[in-house]
Parts: sequence; structure tokens; C-alpha cells
Amino acid sequence: MSNHSNAFGHVATGGGSPGGRVRESGASSNLPSGSGGDGGGGRYFGAGVSQAERQWVSGVAILAVGSFALALLNAPIGDDRLMMVKRLGDVSFGGLFSLLIERYWGGLHAGGLYRPVSLFLLGFQKLLFGAEPTGYHAVSLLLHAGCSVLVFRLLRRLTGLRAAAFVGAVLFACHPIHAEAVATVYGQAGLWSALFGLAALDRYTSWVIRPVPAKRWVWVYVLYLLALGSKESVVMLPAAAVLIRGLFSRTDTTGWRRWVGGHEAWFAAPLVVYLIARLAVLGVADVPAAASSVAGGYPLWARANLVIVTLGTYLRLLVVPWGQTIDYSHLRDVIFGFPLLELAWLLGAVFGLRALMRVLDRRVVLLAAGWLVLMILPVANVWPIGAVVAEHCLYIPSVAVAMLATAVFSRVHHGRARRNRVRARLAMGVVVVV
Repeated sequence: MSNHSNAFGHVATGGGSPGGRVRESGASSNLPSGSGGDGGGGRYFGAGVSQAERQWVSGVAILAVGSFALALLNAPIGDDRLMMVKRLGDVSFGGLFSLLIERYWGGLHAGGLYRPVSLFLLGFQKLLFGAEPTGYHAVSLLLHAGCSVLVFRLLRRLTGLRAAAFVGAVLFACHPIHAEAVATVYGQAGLWSALFGLAALDRYTSWVIRPVPAKRWVWVYVLYLLALGSKESVVMLPAAAVLIRGLFSRTDTTGWRRWVGGHEAWFAAPLVVYLIARLAVLGVADVPAAASSVAGGYPLWARANLVIVTLGTYLRLLVVPWGQTIDYSHLRDVIFGFPLLELAWLLGAVFGLRALMRVLDRRVVLLAAGWLVLMILPVANVWPIGAVVAEHCLYIPSVAVAMLATAVFSRVHHGRARRNRVRARLAMGVVVVV
């Protein structure tokens, strides 16, 4: 087995026995031991937060807030005023809970959006801050800091290296693509959804290989339900948990049980609860109506181009966040042409990920690729939504970029042979350039 992280709290070193493990200096001493190497069984989840790790966590949180602190000075933009003044204009403490059974935009927008949790939380903020956006922006900064810390914890378990996890988490915390999500009021729904979803995954990765009381697992499913109720784009989170189980936690198991067990199956419960509530509030209006859908009236070939344009633009923005805007309606012209550039980005991503699997921990790259596909799929216009591209939709998918950056740093850290270091630098080039 070559030199690279064996993931979730342990570091494998090449040249030794398949079961060889070394722990990061200063790591918690009660990490569970694993068995098996890259192809064998192993349980790699680390322990809780140590005193030393709190310093790294604090650094991530400070950088997350500092990167977007100027948002506190922002005037309302986009749909901010529409949300604060019109949608929540007559909200009161007595009617706050009625927001849980209302459409997200009420009668202001056509289409089917049901986000009761984020609407309730925005309504509560309206009672506190009124139509002054500074208070909302302060809440968004704190949410972004919390999400960045949870990303650090996940990456820490992937590599066993605090420094590598810090690099990936800082990339997530400071990524320019998060400007719309963090600096707008209407983008806060995605922040709440990401916070609850990442918290659910944090508890999942902590408990999936340790015997804990069954009642604790209720928190995982409650957090997932809160994430769904904040924004539906995290619907594929259980599939990400399946990938983590199969790639890292249950490698000593064969067949479908390697990927799915009772804990993963129970994710269906909160999903069903959300779908029933959604159906009760929206009826059959589960997608934007033709008037509000970006694909309304499009022929089949144009809808195929729409998916290519959406995915290609999202990939470009994740690695080259230039020309950012809150309005991508100009891309409709490309939809009715030939989206060559966007298609090139799609192909580049496929071949780039294949190249990275040759030089980085294959499982981390597979998880990053799977995460990217799963989290982008709900907003990729495969099922038409209300926009060609919306930058705030990339908040949770961008965790995949942080995973790749963490894997690259881990490779550099553990690459002792000159050849491995050269490969690691080439891998870093793929991540940064492609």
C-alpha cells in the first residue's frame, strides 16, 4: 500500500504490514484501532475534539467570519427585501408557527417550495431585526462559521491530520463562491440546511462504528429532517452516508451490507415525514410551474443543453470563481446554441478525477466525486428549477473541493519518496488549475 491517509483517525504508511497504523502526534489516545489495509477491513473514525484541536477549530471559525465580515455592511440585494418586507412583513409572535404550514414564498412566487424550518427561523429574525439586514447578516456569518467547523471535523476524520483538515476547511470557509449564500438574507436557507445536514453527518460518522444507545441515533434523523425543512437540496445526504460507510467504515464487509445497514435505512423515516408534510402543504405542485421554471416550454434537446450548461458552469465556479453574479440569465442564450465550454468542463472534471485517483487516496477522491454528484444533482436542472445557475446552490457541494484539497495536502505530508512528492504537486496542479 502506498503512502497515504487511511482515513478517519488513522494514517497508513507504506512499506509496512497491511495492518500498520501510526497516529498523528497529539491525537486523542482513545482512537479505535482498525484492522486491514486498503483492501482489508478497518474502522477509521476518530475520537472527539481535543484541546489542541480546539485551536484549529477556532482558526477555521475566525477565518470563516473574517472572509465575509464586510457583508455586515451590505444593503438588501436580490430577493432580500422581498423576503424581509413582503413575505415576512406581517409576521408576529402569535403567527410565527403558522409559517411551518405555508409555502416558502407564500403567494409571491409560483412553484413548489416548502422550507418551513428556514422560513420559521427567518420569521423569528424578522421579529428581532425588522427590515434592517445587519442582524440577518450577523446570523449568516455565525452559520457559515459553524458549517466550516463541521467541515473541518469531517475532513479531520478523513485524513487523521489536523493540518490537512485545516487546509480543506479554510478553502471551504474562504471560497468566493459562498458570497451569495453568506452575504444575502435569502441565501440563509442554504446555510441552515447545510448546518443541520453537516451536523447530522458529524454525529453519523461519530457513532456509526461505536455501540451507542439507539436513542442517540434519533438526533441524526432529527437533524436530517431539520436540514430538509430548511432547504430540500440536501435530500441526497443519506446517500453520502452510504458512501462513507462503504468506503471507510465497513470495508471488512462484503455485498450490500458493506454499504447499507439499519442506521442508513432509518434515514428514510425523516424523508417520508418531510414528503408527507410537503404534499399536505403544496399538493401536487412539487416542481416550479411552467411560468416559473427555467425550462418552461423548452424542447427536449434544449433541456439537455440546460443540464450541460448548469453543470459545466457550476464546475467552473467551484474551481475558477470568476465573473460571479447573482443573475445568470445570460446563459439562456448558450442553452439554445452549442455549450462547448460547459461540456469541456464536464469532461475535464471526469478525466481530472480519474487522474487524481492515481496519486491520491482513492477512497477520498471517490467520496469527493460522489459528494459532488449527489449534492449538485438536485440543483442541476435535471428536474427543472427556477434558475439556470444560482451560486448559493453550490454551498454544500463545495465540500467536495475541500475534500480534494485535504487529500492533496495529506499526500504531500506523507509523501516521503521524491516520486511521491512530484506526483502530489501534480495532483495539486490538477485541483487548482483544472
